[in-house]
Amino acid sequence: MTERDAETFDILDMLSGNKFPEETVRVYVNEDLMYRVAEIEEKIQRNPEDASLEAEREELVRKAREFEFQVHVQGIPRASLMNAVQKVEEQFPSEYTALGRRKPNAQADNAMAVLQWVLYVKKIVSPSGAEAGPLSEEEAEALRGQLPLPAVEAVERAISDIHEKTNKGHETLAMETDFLSKR
Repeated sequence: MTERDAETFDILDMLSGNKFPEETVRVYVNEDLMYRVAEIEEKIQRNPEDASLEAEREELVRKAREFEFQVHVQGIPRASLMNAVQKVEEQFPSEYTALGRRKPNAQADNAMAVLQWVLYVKKIVSPSGAEAGPLSEEEAEALRGQLPLPAVEAVERAISDIHEKTNKGHETLAMETDFLSKR
């Protein structure tokens, strides 16, 4: 091992301070209640003076809490994501058109989405406060297939937001740095 002085550092030490962003997504699993809430909202908009509608809405919102789960999503190391991409590529090799364009592959897209849930979803908290997680591939696939579409979209948006906000933050920090100054 090379000795370090004040002018050098261990390159791997720069990774020791890394922390990954987290987001909590509230999802509801009772589609009938979600539909009824939307209906009552429409009625309230048409008839805002009707206090009974607001009372009905509050009751539906109260009931909805019984079907509210909190999905905790956390960023991951790039290597984990690249391993998932490689796994999917091995399982579903890309095919190309005569023009060299990649052909769409719904199975590969679904497999990648399932692996993203496995990697990013750290835990799910039930309405009672019980916790489950991390997810297996079977659980992730079942959740993606059985949860209401708005719930699936909310979790996948949170995963996407982690990437987008991290990228935006990096760009902002890079622009804030005065490249002409010396340390």
